[in-house]
Amino acid sequence: MGTMKHLLLTLILCPAMLVGQAPHEHHKHEAPGETEAIKENPPPPGFGKIDHEIVIETMRGQMRYDLERFMVGAGSRVKLILLNKDDMPHNLVLCKPAAGDIRMEVSKKAWALGGEAMAKHYVPDHPAILFHTTLVPPRSSQSFYFKAPSKTGSYPYVCTLPGHAFYMKGTMTVGTIPKTATGKPLGLSEISFAIYEGAWDRLPDFSKIEPKQKGKLGNAPISPGVAKLDKDFGIVFEGILAVANKGRYSFELASSDGSRLEVKKQNVIDNDGRHGHKARTGGINLEPGDHPFRLLYFKRGGNPSLTLRWRGPGVSTAWLSKPPSGKSGPSMPIAPEVEGEAVMYRNFISGAGTRGIGVGYPEGVNIAFDANQVRLAVLWQGAFMDGGRHWSGRGQGFQGPAGYAKLSFPEGQPLALLDSPDETWPQAKNGRSEGYRFLGYERDKQRRPTFMYQFSGVKVRDFPKGAVDLTPYLVREFSLEGKAKDGKLHYLAAAGQKIVQREDLYVVDDKYTVSFPDLKETKVELRDSAGRKELLIPLQLDGKMSFVQRYRWQYE
Repeated sequence: MGTMKHLLLTLILCPAMLVGQAPHEHHKHEAPGETEAIKENPPPPGFGKIDHEIVIETMRGQMRYDLERFMVGAGSRVKLILLNKDDMPHNLVLCKPAAGDIRMEVSKKAWALGGEAMAKHYVPDHPAILFHTTLVPPRSSQSFYFKAPSKTGSYPYVCTLPGHAFYMKGTMTVGTIPKTATGKPLGLSEISFAIYEGAWDRLPDFSKIEPKQKGKLGNAPISPGVAKLDKDFGIVFEGILAVANKGRYSFELASSDGSRLEVKKQNVIDNDGRHGHKARTGGINLEPGDHPFRLLYFKRGGNPSLTLRWRGPGVSTAWLSKPPSGKSGPSMPIAPEVEGEAVMYRNFISGAGTRGIGVGYPEGVNIAFDANQVRLAVLWQGAFMDGGRHWSGRGQGFQGPAGYAKLSFPEGQPLALLDSPDETWPQAKNGRSEGYRFLGYERDKQRRPTFMYQFSGVKVRDFPKGAVDLTPYLVREFSLEGKAKDGKLHYLAAAGQKIVQREDLYVVDDKYTVSFPDLKETKVELRDSAGRKELLIPLQLDGKMSFVQRYRWQYE
């Protein structure tokens, strides 16, 4: 698989073609951390008035769309924008309803394209595909237009790059959009927004501040993402709330930090002040018709969140904002203080013991290191960890990963001295690797730790780091210092029930692969021992040596 530089070049050279549309110029390389602004392009000739404008963002390092469900009217005209804020390319393929998991069926056909995959943007020929984007490079966007099907139902969408379909998916519901007597859609419409910059502890008087930007959402879901800022900003949303029936309407407003909902110039919910994501409720009696609303929000520091839902006469509980992604309930997600840096969490971690050291990398790869056994214990993708268990209440128990695609590695020390090829690999005793001394860790400028330990006179520097091209993966750099020339020193590179060699890769339990680009002249030993397969690397050490091991998820 090529480097990201070559990948971006390939994507730029493949024009973004959609049926009935000219190529979009959304594929320029951006500086790290920046996302190209959405460029407006006209709809195809004769398309007509746009009924719905939907913006779907990719969540950086989490292999997810931020909008996993949305609704459009049957036969309506839709403009969909895929805003790729991630460090890898993505697409969006919209499918017809079908029996079984049509998203996975289409994705597996995309993975089987082989050398044609990039040229076809990982979009195979399949009768279930209705519409699709091309591959959207990192930090860029693409918009496309389509007419929604006239048949109501659930239409699944998915990213068809290798492995993405397991987590990166959603559903477009086609139905009848209820309207009020005035002809406006039920709920919010004619939404405009104004964005302000500043560091506040409470909602300011925005009327006395000059906005940095203004824009319109129409009837698209409210989201703090319109600010394109991570911290120290405010937004005022204004528009129409249309209701069809007389009665009391209830709202739930949740945010981090402060927010306030006003309807008919009445304060319905006050959720002001600096705080974590917190929900408050309120209600108001309304007559049928159109009512002005305002939603005010500010964020001090990072990780903005803002959600709003309602219910009332003729309205089941429904979102007026983009719904929250992931599991509901109280949480304390652990995130880096600075974008692009690694984040660490030391505590009782499931699978990594009582001296677990969790590390989340900005590429969407995470590890848990077991300091008692000086081993890589767990590897996963997506969200890092939730500190709710240990940062609230009594803090008991072990905290597990918050993401997905978890790989748990067997217990045991990484290095051993074997007197014979048949000697059983040493097992941990009382939860610890004997003969080892853990020396702590050092962190680089990106806050990524290098773990240091010592065994039988050999000093080891173990530096894991995240990487990404079409999919995220882990690179582990080892530096050893000492002497071990007798051929007894071995490194346990992998262990499982099944290990199969495929050229320069080793597939472990059909779940992941390992490779060693720096050890092409070293004979890797694959053996059966103690009821499992083991992949051993003999190390001839006289002074200093280094090598790299790569871990990639296996998708078939």
